[in-house]
Amino acid sequence: MPRYIIHKDGVFNVFSTVVDACIFEPMTREDIEAWLKEQSVTEPNMREVLMERALRKGTSSETYESLEETISHNRAGPNETSVPFEQFVRHFLTLPETRRGIRKVIQVIQK
Repeated sequence: MPRYIIHKDGVFNVFSTVVDACIFEPMTREDIEAWLKEQSVTEPNMREVLMERALRKGTSSETYESLEETISHNRAGPNETSVPFEQFVRHFLTLPETRRGIRKVIQVIQK
């Protein structure tokens, strides 16, 4: 059951080909890297390869060449309907304002 890391403008998610939808709320890079460590992706080099590919082309997939292609047959809408690209990005690859604010506060505190 393939799952791909997807990325747009610094926001990440995991797209499952089993449900043809994302399995998480939008995540930061730190979140997705922590998730990768928790998964069976224990080899650091493989984590780096997946992240590099997701950052470069919007998907960690070796098969698909872009974020758009990866999610083109999504079933993330009501009754498993396909969600248009812009709507998909707004829902699954955009951090809520409150979360962005929290991240900024955390970064300031950590410095």
